[in-house]
Amino acid sequence: MRKSTLPDTLHELLSAAIDDASALSRRLYSPHFCFWHRPQTDNRCQLCLGGAILARRLGFHHRSRMSFNVLPSRQQDKLESLNAMRRGNWSYAYELLYQRKPSPATAISLIALPCPDRDDFIG
Repeated sequence: MRKSTLPDTLHELLSAAIDDASALSRRLYSPHFCFWHRPQTDNRCQLCLGGAILARRLGFHHRSRMSFNVLPSRQQDKLESLNAMRRGNWSYAYELLYQRKPSPATAISLIALPCPDRDDFIG
């Protein structure tokens, strides 16, 4: 595992995850909303957006099973925040990332954000 700092804003974190997912080899990785980083018997690894960060930015090998307890707590919070964004739970994503509740004005903006069309992507 490489030491790497993860972005500190919702926008940058989501952008990083999408960039990392787009850059991974489809021969080695298969998108799956339900698994952080799960090796399969066919030498591929199923992973979600957080798993894409684990693979590309943090350097987890496609054959290694990921366990959150190996990550610093702030990285765990950031990956959980990313998972909350995937589900459209923007307020909870904010709380996880910034470690505080949003201001009333920010909460209104977060509530107005649409939910993703497909939070249950596979393949």
